[in-house]
Amino acid sequence: MKQMITVHPSKDLFTKTIDIPKKDIKSDTYSQIGSSMLEILRKKGGIGLSANQVGLPFNMCVVELTSSDPKIMLNPRVVKQSDKMVKSSEGCLSLPGATVVVNRHANVTVNYEDVTGETISLSANGLLSSCLQHEIDHLKGVLMINRVGEVHRSRALKAVYRYKKAKGYR
Repeated sequence: MKQMITVHPSKDLFTKTIDIPKKDIKSDTYSQIGSSMLEILRKKGGIGLSANQVGLPFNMCVVELTSSDPKIMLNPRVVKQSDKMVKSSEGCLSLPGATVVVNRHANVTVNYEDVTGETISLSANGLLSSCLQHEIDHLKGVLMINRVGEVHRSRALKAVYRYKKAKGYR
C-alpha cells in the first residue's frame, strides 16, 4: 500500500469503493491494511481515513478519535440518522489546507464488520458522528466540498491550491 494520501483532484477520490465479500473479511489482508491505514492516519495527524484515500478500492475506513479506541471498519453503512442537523467544521487529508462547514446529522448509527467478521453497531454523536459521515461519504466518492455551495467550494479549492503550491506538490 502506498504511504501517501491521494489528494484532490485525483479521480480515485470520486470513485465509489467496492464492498468486501463477507467470506473474505477474516483473512489477514484486511487486518494488515487497516493497521497500515491507522499508521498513516497517525503520521498525518488525522482522525479518519478511507481506503480510496490511499489508493485502494475497498469499502473500508479507519477512525481514531483517541489512541485508546482505534476502529478498523469494513463495509460501514449508516443505518439510522437523526433528523436534527448540526454544523461541522471539517478538514480532509485529501484536501490539505482547506476547511469547510458541512451540515451533518447530529446522531448516526453505523453498522460495519470488524476484521474478525463480527457485525458491530455503533451509535455516535458529536465529532465521532461527523467523522463517520465524512469517511462513509469518501467511500461513496463524495468529498466535503461536494456538500457545500459553490462559493465555499471555490474558497476551499483555492486553499488547497495554495497549500499544494507552498509544499511543492505536483
